[in-house]
Amino acid sequence: MSQETKKAPNIDAIKRLLRDVLTHGDQVEVGDMLGVKSAQLSRKFAVDGDRIPDLFHGLREAWAISVVNPEAGWKLKAFVNGLFDNWLSPVKPTEKNMTTLIREAQEGLTALVSAKLDGKPLSELREEGRTARGALDQLLASLDLEFELRSESDIKQFQKRAS
Repeated sequence: MSQETKKAPNIDAIKRLLRDVLTHGDQVEVGDMLGVKSAQLSRKFAVDGDRIPDLFHGLREAWAISVVNPEAGWKLKAFVNGLFDNWLSPVKPTEKNMTTLIREAQEGLTALVSAKLDGKPLSELREEGRTARGALDQLLASLDLEFELRSESDIKQFQKRAS
């Protein structure tokens, strides 16, 4: 596919999207999170405004990376999708023990591979993939928590020894 057919992000389309999905209250909260005044965001998001949303610059860079190096583009897409998954559906803590989490992750991956090998339709593969990913996310979240608790424990022990 030539560069001409790989269209760059359109600033007007991005501004229209931001206008359509964000309320004024949302813009105020976003401004608070980013440490900027909501009026600045309003000017950036206004379709008829002359300011450019930072989102446009990021998408334009992602577009250029994807055109120049499609493999890097796919990796960037996977990374960004992972960020959005984490922001929109954070993994909830679980009371399951590590052995159960490992078993569930293994079963999910086995079901996904079996569905792929059996030539199941894409809809079934997606569902198996979501199930496997959910189990893996739970396992990874539990491992992260365990490592955090261990490092906190190690720090406390070190502080006691140092005193």
